Parts: sequence; structure tokens; C-alpha cells
Amino acid sequence: MVFEKDSLHHVNIPKVVLREMGRVSRKMIVLVEGNRYNPLSFFWMVKIRGHNHFTLYQLKTLIQTELGTTTIKIYQKEAHYFPLRLNGKFLVLVFDKFQDILEKILKKLALANYNVVILEKKVCGA
Repeated sequence: MVFEKDSLHHVNIPKVVLREMGRVSRKMIVLVEGNRYNPLSFFWMVKIRGHNHFTLYQLKTLIQTELGTTTIKIYQKEAHYFPLRLNGKFLVLVFDKFQDILEKILKKLALANYNVVILEKKVCGA
């Protein structure tokens, strides 16, 4: 299995990297990439820090063009790091609940923080 998180959008030629992932993996590739249009990170990560996150459409097109016949499953996940020290379990629970609610809303709009793509390769004889 090949696993990638938030690095594909940093390389100069992502299709070359994706092809290499396809070459070295036997059964599965898991890609976790920031969603360009997530409202909580678009301004900070894309506009200020210059991350060229993929749109979901761009990511799907890249995968289909470069890897072709794999089975693609796409999920969206909301995950944010809480930067302050949490001295009590209550604050952790509140923050976790906030993320759960936010995820339900943003997933309906296809704007969750992360696009998670699972590619299952067709194995000969399987």
C-alpha cells in the first residue's frame, strides 16, 4: 500500500508522482489531500500560504488520467488541530463535537477539509 498525505499538491509534476505510486503499490493507494475550497482553510492555506490544493474535480481527473482502471472511493473528512493547550477532557470533547457537527454540514456541500481517496488496484487472478 502507498499512503500520501498533503504532499501531492507540493510537487512540480504531480502526475509523475502519482504514476510512481501506481507503479510501486500492489493493491492500494490512499491519498489524503486538503480540499481547496474548504472555507476554514481556503484563506489561510491557499491565499496566504500559497498551497495549491486540488479541487475534488482536479484530483479525480488527475487520478483517472494517470491511473486509469483503478476502483476509486472518495470520502471527505473534517480534521483540524486545536492549537491551544487543553488541560481538561471537557474542552477536548467540546472541540471533537464541534468538528463532528461541522463535518456533517461541510460534507453536504462537498467542502470538508480533506479529500480522502482510496484506490484499489485490480490484481491479476483476483
